[in-house]
Amino acid sequence: TELASEAIEAGELSTRLPAEQVARILFAAAEGIRLTWCVRPSGSLVAQAEADLGAILTALTSGQVSPAAGAHR
Repeated sequence: TELASEAIEAGELSTRLPAEQVARILFAAAEGIRLTWCVRPSGSLVAQAEADLGAILTALTSGQVSPAAGAHR
């Protein structure tokens, strides 16, 4: 939550969601990515997490989702 608050205050993330909600979204996504990879490992877990969390952060930053986000699944 602290990192999300700092990112919002620095203008790196949109202010439309509270820091607590941003932190919960990112934590839940990271856990889901990790669990999915454990069940069906494909490629690098780090690369998968970077791609998926990057897509989420892009949406939280700009308010828009890239058409390519999640296209690899």
